[in-house]
Amino acid sequence: MVLQKRKSTATDTSSGPMSADSGSRGGGGGGGGRLLTPRRLLALLAASTALSILLYLRWTSSGAFFGASPRPVFITQPPTPTGQPDTLEGLLQRDFYSREWETCESPEQLPVFINNEHWQHPFNTSLYALAAYPDRRLRAKRRVFAYVRVIAMRDGYRHSAGRQVHCQLHYENGTESVPALEQLIWQNRWDPQNTGKLFDPVLVSCPLRGGLMPLSVALTPTPCAAADTDLAVDVAPLREWQSSRRRNGFAVCVKGLQLGDEWAGRLVEWVELLRLIGADAFVFYRYDTGPEVSKVLEHYETQGVATVVNATLPGFQPNYPPARRRYLRAAVWQKRRFELVHYNDCLYRSLYRYRFVVPLDVDEVLVPRQYRTWAELIEHLEVNPHLLQRFASLSVRHVYFFDNLTQTPDPGLPEHFHALRHTERSANISGRGFSSKAFVSTRGALTVFNHYALAPLYPYTAHEGRIVPAQALLHHYRAECPRDLSAECRNNYYMYTETDHSLERYREQLVAAVTQTLTQLGLGGEGGTGGAAHSEVERRVGSRAEQV
Repeated sequence: MVLQKRKSTATDTSSGPMSADSGSRGGGGGGGGRLLTPRRLLALLAASTALSILLYLRWTSSGAFFGASPRPVFITQPPTPTGQPDTLEGLLQRDFYSREWETCESPEQLPVFINNEHWQHPFNTSLYALAAYPDRRLRAKRRVFAYVRVIAMRDGYRHSAGRQVHCQLHYENGTESVPALEQLIWQNRWDPQNTGKLFDPVLVSCPLRGGLMPLSVALTPTPCAAADTDLAVDVAPLREWQSSRRRNGFAVCVKGLQLGDEWAGRLVEWVELLRLIGADAFVFYRYDTGPEVSKVLEHYETQGVATVVNATLPGFQPNYPPARRRYLRAAVWQKRRFELVHYNDCLYRSLYRYRFVVPLDVDEVLVPRQYRTWAELIEHLEVNPHLLQRFASLSVRHVYFFDNLTQTPDPGLPEHFHALRHTERSANISGRGFSSKAFVSTRGALTVFNHYALAPLYPYTAHEGRIVPAQALLHHYRAECPRDLSAECRNNYYMYTETDHSLERYREQLVAAVTQTLTQLGLGGEGGTGGAAHSEVERRVGSRAEQV
């Protein structure tokens, strides 16, 4: 295979070859003086109609959108098998028409847990429940079909195949029980060596009769059984949405942080840069962070920009920070399963507040190429009014900015301006579907994973549509190449490079915002920046912020 240096804008600008007849079909040569007979007029009308139909079919099937040069094109992937019904009618039959709700006589009063920072473990089930959220998005036959969605983890050490879990729904005037729907938030093909002895992320769905939202929900092994946990259902965001009928903007989801203070200044640059590009809110899941990084997170939480959730591990797994760090480094596949809990909790937290959630690591920046902000990019793509009915998420290709490539020699930029200083990147973009990140629609996604929507809400929706690199790129700022890609990096990403100044347009505002924030936090222009120490630490521990 011969590799050649190429521009990112030169790839994926069409969804496939399509030829058109360049010659005339019959009728002989020129004939400029021929009369337009009725037969010829009918033939011209038929040809014109056929051409219009072909152009329309090409436009709708390829996902091409007009109004840009080059035109953005979406490449649809086959929906990932998730065990979901193939049709909307099949989904309704499974979730509602075949359900039996049972009224509970006088259930025992339970303590209600109102936060989702600690796992609740119902006895006699193998589930650890984290949080419960209302979901009234499913619409069919002029009706709204409502659920309570519970984010949970299934204990593979205690799980028995075929066991049924029931949702105990507590209302002001009574309690109902209904069989729960348990869906794995994972693909077994990702980890084929798994023996089943792991904690798996699951979405437990509780169908609601009549659409009335309960005050709280408990998970029990049998209908109306005594339960030892009860999760409050936070309906405030739903009520706010019902009054305004509007979702606005973008929420960035950040999986479990384990950051030392060398990341404080760089974290400020990352947050402020994403705010300039279009992020409206951040949801950080934190295992443990250094004092200066914690100070940065608390600052943005106080401003109302961020929500910080202290993440823990369920069951017998360690939560003492040094032991937990060692455990998560060793148990890579278990760690990746925990990340999906964070991303799906973020999705359901944001369900009625934001149009999109964007799963990102703190060394990644999703950069629009032809527009300044995410909102402008999405507005352009929504020339097709059915875009988000066809795709549950819109993904962006990935490109590496390695630390050991040339940095911009700018004495006016301190070390913590990591993204602004690193302008040399690989000229070759990562392959389709490899390490991409996405705008995940809160109207269309049922579950999400690190890269895009894992399962769509509606059976007819594809989980992913792809935005061409000419429109947007995911900048990935790594210390060095991942170990498992060393050969590809050596022969591809390191060999062919180019300079990328796409962040220069944000420079003036970004420098001002970062300097102001660091000064306000008492970190100055130097404190908590880490500088060269950051690169050394990141190489030594394998880039903790990358988190796999």
